[in-house]
Amino acid sequence: MPVRRTAAERVSFILNIFMILAYAFGGIALFFWKLPSVPDQNRKIASGVLILYAGYRTFKLLRTKKN
Repeated sequence: MPVRRTAAERVSFILNIFMILAYAFGGIALFFWKLPSVPDQNRKIASGVLILYAGYRTFKLLRTKKN
């Protein structure tokens, strides 16, 4: 029997997906976009942190969906 989801659960899931994509896109864009005011090392570290956080949120979302 399929599990019924409430509207709040659906909205929360959609917002989680949107934020994961936003963090991943931000990290990738920051990695390839050369900003004159930000040193290369700091830019790469910040992009790595954003991509890792997107991965963490994905793992967390998948873990909660299995339960």
